[in-house]
Amino acid sequence: MAITDLVKTQSGLDILSASENDEPRQLWGRYLYEGELGILFGDSNTGKSILANDIAFFVSGGGHEWQGMTSPNIPSLYIDMEMTAKQFANRYRNAGEFIPRSYRRAEVNVLGGNEAKIFAAVKSSIILQQSEVNPPKFIIIDNITNGFGSIFSATKMRNLISELKTIKDRFGLTILLIAHCPKRKPKTPITDNDLGGSKMIINFVDSAFAIAPSQIGKETKYIKQIKNRIGEKLSDVMTVKITSEPYLCMQYVGMIDEDAHINPNNDDLWLTTITPEMEIELVRMLSSEDMSYSEIANALSLRRDIVVDYAIANNL
Repeated sequence: MAITDLVKTQSGLDILSASENDEPRQLWGRYLYEGELGILFGDSNTGKSILANDIAFFVSGGGHEWQGMTSPNIPSLYIDMEMTAKQFANRYRNAGEFIPRSYRRAEVNVLGGNEAKIFAAVKSSIILQQSEVNPPKFIIIDNITNGFGSIFSATKMRNLISELKTIKDRFGLTILLIAHCPKRKPKTPITDNDLGGSKMIINFVDSAFAIAPSQIGKETKYIKQIKNRIGEKLSDVMTVKITSEPYLCMQYVGMIDEDAHINPNNDDLWLTTITPEMEIELVRMLSSEDMSYSEIANALSLRRDIVVDYAIANNL
């Protein structure tokens, strides 16, 4: 490539005119747009892989509904460097009807070679799939910390991202990287600094969001937008809850300020809205008569008075 090919100059007005009818398509709400290279990160055992698979199912036209989101129905490829096929089958044995045919998995054995060979295998699996009928255009790599753990230097990371972006642009893909972050203080806001030695990744990707544990309950997590290049950054965080119904997944709860998860005893308690997804579980619990209002409220992370008012209004 000639030096002159590295720079493309256009009129700002021409760029705006050409993009008037070219609205970027959301793949997963405002957290990830089509054509981006993004990253999802979080501490160990926060449910990154559960969320990542949820996103892949949803993008491919399956999974459960996410509040206010519309599936783009794009075939996906989940490159897994953590779970084996047997572990995946055990986790999702009840999810058959929710996993779309266009969701595919590629299992990478991280013990089978050095990082260069592992990355070559990852690239190869992406490229080879593009020759298939209805090829996957949404790629998730789970996770780069496990597969390329010692490459987090600025130079190596820049090379990794550069190669992935080349493949992304060549085939018109969207790529989401999954990464661990070092152990962090749970009662502090999550930031790009929590990506630790790999913080430079934030500089190279188009979008970034993180998942963190909530102080409200063990199964409650929140998802925070860290970086985006399109539109205004979200001020609130998405509250989710890990559930086993209808399969192991993240259930959307609502949007609220991050401080409510860090200091749950604040007066501005957040779970005052019953979402459609939550209502199904709430009706089931109230109808069973095996749980008290307090126990139901605690299980759903709802305020007790919200549960009581709902029960009275619906004669439950």
